[in-house]
Amino acid sequence: MTAKFTVLGNTTLTTSSASVTFSSISGGYKDLIVVFDGQTTDGANCSFTINSDTGTNYPYVFMRGDGNGTASGATTVANANYVGYFTANPSNAIIQFLDYSATDKHKSSLVRMNDPSARIYANANKWANTAAINRIDFILSGGESFAAGSTFRLLGVN
Repeated sequence: MTAKFTVLGNTTLTTSSASVTFSSISGGYKDLIVVFDGQTTDGANCSFTINSDTGTNYPYVFMRGDGNGTASGATTVANANYVGYFTANPSNAIIQFLDYSATDKHKSSLVRMNDPSARIYANANKWANTAAINRIDFILSGGESFAAGSTFRLLGVN
């Protein structure tokens, strides 16, 4: 079966912003994909929360490499899922939310991200909740902002 992608949201920032939100997400698709192309006003870690949940329901594992070395790790208690470290230079990330509308299982997401310093990230995230995903908030650490011109696209996949 060939996957069909439907654009559910497209946000291009005209000014810098501390967060980006997709809300009122339809439950009519199998998976969701968020594609980020842009940069931050300064270097910062990017994370996301689901359905405004800021509790410790976000365990994840990550791996990172840059040609000179590697790093990996895991956390079992976090208040957001990790995407990667964004810089003031253009980066991109793809986040896939699997079975996001199912109400009988915890939600999983996979992150693939690269930055201009040649670091590559791959993360497997979990949201320990069985509710359907209807809102995703992207945030940066340290009070940083996503730069004007950054683009976030939300796609539904059937």
